[in-house]
Amino acid sequence: MSREEIFNLEKQYNAQLKELSALELEFKENVKEIKRKIKVLKATLNRLKEELEQYKIKSPISGVILKRNVEVGDYVNTFMETKPLFVIGDLRKLKTILEIDEEYSYLVRLGQKVYITIDSVPDRVYEGRIIKIYRKVNEKKKSFEVEVEADYDVELFSGTTVEANIIISEKLGVAIPKEAIFEENKVRVIEKGKIVERVIKLGETYGDMVEVLEGLKSGEKVLIEK
Repeated sequence: MSREEIFNLEKQYNAQLKELSALELEFKENVKEIKRKIKVLKATLNRLKEELEQYKIKSPISGVILKRNVEVGDYVNTFMETKPLFVIGDLRKLKTILEIDEEYSYLVRLGQKVYITIDSVPDRVYEGRIIKIYRKVNEKKKSFEVEVEADYDVELFSGTTVEANIIISEKLGVAIPKEAIFEENKVRVIEKGKIVERVIKLGETYGDMVEVLEGLKSGEKVLIEK
């Protein structure tokens, strides 16, 4: 290979090397520009996201929308609005309001247990407690209201009718059916295989059951005449 040929090859090599260096530099500059644009776009997206968040109305609780007071397109001033936009509730933690005849007002106290049954949820009894007593009598119904806190394991409709029993007091004792009592204060008891009449002392009446204060022990069997 002649010197001239070698010179031409070196010249081509240097030219290609120079072109490669220029391309690498251009590539690096392009990467820098692209990274800069990406950074600007991310900052813009974050700013727009923050602005959009200001226009979102979020509920402080999880639940179901029970009432909507606005329509799509309505103008809402969050600083001046006094009426709630939406009414949201947890249908398993509904406010339970009971109506009670005013003649029993002296028996009702805060914290008393309440056992609740619902027609739409058969074979279930829910336990709650009285958390508020509304001390105003409905003159027409001659009743007053109490608020009960109870947890339901199903979602109920707002306005569901319930039936409740308030536990006025709790105590251990013996109670027998009214039908077992005769001559006002006597019962027939099975004692050592024989039927024996026994005089008892009665206490409070709870529906069809009567409390026995004296004369019977827990577990003793009494006869009921049919």
